[in-house]
Amino acid sequence: MKWQQRQCGDNAWRMRDCFNHLLKKNATHNETFATLASLKKDWEEQLRIIVDAEIATLSKCYEAIQPKLLALKPLSFADRVLESTRLHAHVFESCYSFRNRSPVARWSLLEDATFLFRSIYVDQLYHYFSRFPSSRFQIWSSEEFSRRPKGYLTQMVHWLGLDTKEVNATVVDGNHHVRDYVSTIPPDVRNKVLGFLKDHNERLFEYLTVLGFKQSVRMLKRHFVTE
Repeated sequence: MKWQQRQCGDNAWRMRDCFNHLLKKNATHNETFATLASLKKDWEEQLRIIVDAEIATLSKCYEAIQPKLLALKPLSFADRVLESTRLHAHVFESCYSFRNRSPVARWSLLEDATFLFRSIYVDQLYHYFSRFPSSRFQIWSSEEFSRRPKGYLTQMVHWLGLDTKEVNATVVDGNHHVRDYVSTIPPDVRNKVLGFLKDHNERLFEYLTVLGFKQSVRMLKRHFVTE
């Protein structure tokens, strides 16, 4: 998104709008990017730089807690999973000195350098579960939701104790917050990201299992790469 904002300004919300804007702009002013192919190439190169940098940073930070993780072996499976999740979940704050940054610097960091960290769902969920009981959560995969949005939204309405008759039908029926993507992630970058996230996905499954979300784990395993 930062790349789109730098290149396209107000046209940055959808990548297709960004590319179309640049193509029109370049056709008129003969500027840096002349074709859609060159735009995609530039985006892919920037993506590789961002991914490599974040993997290097996070890997170094996770290595720092390995001695503490090894000390958890005598614990029971459940206690080991819970304590391991706690240790991992606080890596971000210590690794990036998050609390010592100004609000603007925090936002910039979250926007520019944490694409992969935000995909480590187990560490994000930890902070929610540490504040609210597990009974307050419903956990689905976005892939399953996309297949049956009406069914899942109806389930959510019932779970919240609401009457479906009182819910706007347009909210329940159909997909929401859908973007256009002109370019897809390059295979080499995709494989690198999946390889990095594999172990963290396994941690997610263990954590949710301990918390009693076995059905959600079965659903997520159909879509999350762990091999």
